[in-house]
Amino acid sequence: MMVTNLLFTINIPGLLESDDGKIWIGTENGLNCLDPRTGKIKIFLHNPADSTTLSDNWINYLYQDRPGRILACTPTGVNVMNAQTGKVVQYKSSLAGLRNTPSNNINFIGQDSRGDFWVGSDFGVVRYDTTTRENVRYLNRPDDPVYLTTMLIMFMKMLIIKSGLALTMV
Repeated sequence: MMVTNLLFTINIPGLLESDDGKIWIGTENGLNCLDPRTGKIKIFLHNPADSTTLSDNWINYLYQDRPGRILACTPTGVNVMNAQTGKVVQYKSSLAGLRNTPSNNINFIGQDSRGDFWVGSDFGVVRYDTTTRENVRYLNRPDDPVYLTTMLIMFMKMLIIKSGLALTMV
């Protein structure tokens, strides 16, 4: 981790204001955390020699779950960060928690009203049931080209309802 006053990137695919008011900025060059009170930016990077760092420097999406952890979606899995320590637990399809995920390239993640996580990858959507610790996969069906689109629309509606945003269809 490095502390600086500068942000070294142009592309920002992930942006999040956490409950404590910090601004988390996911880039193609790591995860940055801006503390508005101090103006300092902490930079979190992948270190192949340390499994408690990000699994990848490219951040696709950021999310804060109910306990306040920062979830960073990357091309190599989901990273769950303890915001206080900066330590990360990496979840990949070969590890428990994301098994049966069709791809490690995770594009989004969200949590529904039951506490279950919905994980979107290049090949489909997975609902991770936090009670049973089981996954349900929703993959594209060649005989039903709108199936996966329908699942994504249901997921987006869930996020919109949770966030309180209004959606107008035209």
